[in-house]
Amino acid sequence: MNKCSIFQLNVLRTGPDCTFVLMWGEREQIVASLKYPEGLDELYKSWKNSYPQAYRTPVRGKSIDPFFWTPPNQEELIAENARKALLQKFEYWLGSAELREIRDQISHERVRHNSQNQQQKGGNCVDLLIACNCRELTRLPWEAWKIHSTEELLAPIHISRTPINTGEQKTVGNKKPRAKPRILAVLADTSKPDLQEDSSELDLNQDRKAVQLLRKVAAITWVERQEGESSDKFKDRFIEQLVDERGWDILIFAGHSDETELTGGKFKLTPDVIVSISEIEEKFILAKEQGLQVAIFNSCSGLSIAKTLIQLGLSQVVVMRERSHDNFNPVFLKHLCQSLAQYNDLQQAVQDARKYLESQKKAFPSAYLIPSLFRHPAPEAELFQIERLGWRRVWQNWQPSRTQAIALSIFVLLSLMVPVQHTLLDLRILFQTFARQLTKQLPTEPLPPVHIINIDQKSINRARAERTSFVHDPIDPEYLADLVTHLSQLGARVIGMSYVLDEPAAPEKEKKLAQAVASAVTQKNVWLVFSKGKEIDLDVNIFKPKFSLEGNNHIRFWKMDLPEDLNCYSLCPFSYFLSLSHKMNTIKEATRPNSSSPDLLNQRLSSYLDNEKTNLNHIHWSKQANILWGTHYTIDFSLPPEQVYQTTPAWNFLGQDLSNTELKEKLKQQVVIIAPGNYDRRFSVHYRAPLAVEYWCRFNSRQDGKERDCERRLTAGEAHAYRVHHWLQLQRPLLVIHNIWMIGIAVILGKLTTIILLKQKYETRKKWALRLSIAVPCGFGILGLTAYIFASVLIPLGLPLATFLIYSLSILRRKNHG
Repeated sequence: MNKCSIFQLNVLRTGPDCTFVLMWGEREQIVASLKYPEGLDELYKSWKNSYPQAYRTPVRGKSIDPFFWTPPNQEELIAENARKALLQKFEYWLGSAELREIRDQISHERVRHNSQNQQQKGGNCVDLLIACNCRELTRLPWEAWKIHSTEELLAPIHISRTPINTGEQKTVGNKKPRAKPRILAVLADTSKPDLQEDSSELDLNQDRKAVQLLRKVAAITWVERQEGESSDKFKDRFIEQLVDERGWDILIFAGHSDETELTGGKFKLTPDVIVSISEIEEKFILAKEQGLQVAIFNSCSGLSIAKTLIQLGLSQVVVMRERSHDNFNPVFLKHLCQSLAQYNDLQQAVQDARKYLESQKKAFPSAYLIPSLFRHPAPEAELFQIERLGWRRVWQNWQPSRTQAIALSIFVLLSLMVPVQHTLLDLRILFQTFARQLTKQLPTEPLPPVHIINIDQKSINRARAERTSFVHDPIDPEYLADLVTHLSQLGARVIGMSYVLDEPAAPEKEKKLAQAVASAVTQKNVWLVFSKGKEIDLDVNIFKPKFSLEGNNHIRFWKMDLPEDLNCYSLCPFSYFLSLSHKMNTIKEATRPNSSSPDLLNQRLSSYLDNEKTNLNHIHWSKQANILWGTHYTIDFSLPPEQVYQTTPAWNFLGQDLSNTELKEKLKQQVVIIAPGNYDRRFSVHYRAPLAVEYWCRFNSRQDGKERDCERRLTAGEAHAYRVHHWLQLQRPLLVIHNIWMIGIAVILGKLTTIILLKQKYETRKKWALRLSIAVPCGFGILGLTAYIFASVLIPLGLPLATFLIYSLSILRRKNHG
């Protein structure tokens, strides 16, 4: 942002009189009048004719008369004397007493502005924009005006030009700067002389090298005539590039140009193609609307071009006011680009280049007097400056559009809403179910690891009919005792009680259940795991911690709850204890439930796990939990229920013959869970069956023709069964990545895609958009399937895919108006 104080000085000539109007602030001004100095125009013409002769080679676009020759030393002397005479007369006029008040006001601002900004870095300067109402005034070297003695302690004065009438076209000062400015560099074809006798061939290689100094801080696109390309095609290609919908920040032209009265100046693209500014005026307006701020014409006689382009709304234009020599044009451009590459603004860059030419007066006579910077006086037309590659500049590339920001906000908000999270996860696992079935990624174990003894409504109805004192809420301990006894007699090794036995019942019934539990442990070495709530203690008459375990039965929407510590010194999940008991039962030397031991079973189990190295999947992948915020292990309902557990109604199980060998063999290998079915009771825990479970239910119904209640609720026992299966069978359970992380990755990939594609033509981008709309969803699906199969990671697809498409397909919103 330009922090300099800005004055505009209008110089108006009417016959022999001149009026100077200095304006600043809010309608503040000083007016002074004086005579135009006699002989100033003649001195200017003398200098204009003499300085080109001081060079040994022709000026840019002008050849030297081969029959005219003057000794070199004499030419340089004449040119130097002409320069001094012109500047002396010009400075004497500007130093007249009539202009003292104007000079003092500018000097006062230098002192004030420097004092105000001496502690700040940059910005302590005074900008003076000079506007003249006639060509004779405009041609004068106003940049050489020494308003007062130069002192380092005072704020510097930057002199530039502006048209007296800037027209109605607005500038593009409100455009967002690009992270990396785009430069359109046009090298005219000067390979052969024009039909006119005063033309010459130029070597533009040095101009190319000068512009290349900006390659590290800007993106440069070259437009030059290709071998065999016709002049008309070259012109069309230049215009096509000028109005490229991606927009430009700077236009640099090197070649021939000249002034014209009616067409706003002209420049040569090829020896036989001359382009007038008025001819492509609409193209320049469009280029400005797409971001073009600066035009640099490193060519001769550019006053008409500068005036017209500023009136069309460009912020700044750099031109050579006179015919310029091919020796110093590339040198000027080199030092201008060098200064821009050092992150100076354009005003400072022009001044740096002029200072260098002034310091090399012998090599480049009068060259520093020829370049001029024209600026639009509108406040929003800030001086162009390449920003350093910091976070602000990087942010310009990554800053989302309004549509992208709204969409991103909605997606992030949705991803943080728990009901939405559950729905998306349900749909994602359903998609994985389809993929599992399609790729035949189904378990092959003949026997499910879990057997649920389901106390359903039919079992309760039969118990009521058969037992006079039966109660179902809370569940009758005597009924549970019968189930435990029957299970232990049939060879079950691990029994889990999904009921929370925290309410007192009839003493004789509690005693019967306690006896059944003790008998199963002492006589059959059965592992018994009771479920409890975090804040609820079990009935001490039934639960005996010396030879049974208690686990937390809290269920958080299909999550795989992990133990607080791996060896379960504190309360562990119910399903974890069941699977751990099953593993311990298969190890001969492992500890066993023992009613005579003085230590609690939980303590003996923890000590054993501390001392022994056992191959337990639980411990291996529990250590990897909570890797990222929002990630969690979840139940994988894409597995068919019949591969996870089998269900037997309690009434049916109690009727099983104790001599059933096949059932005994199964129960020895399974974890048995006594669980409530779908019947109404206090504090019942039921969930709507996941979509994947419903899908498997309907699929099986179609396969065997049996009717099933596929819209039923999923019981807590079935949820525990899935958890036990995962603890026992999987190398690692299913890790869910939070939508937030994947949305972030989608934003990065989408924005990178946009940045890359915006460098292409609109038609190319359209083709890529079609490919992306097909390839990206397929790619996301393959990525999700691969991550699931090989890493047991569930990657969310819906919101990240929508985010990527909104970001990447935004390239179609920018149409080519060319």
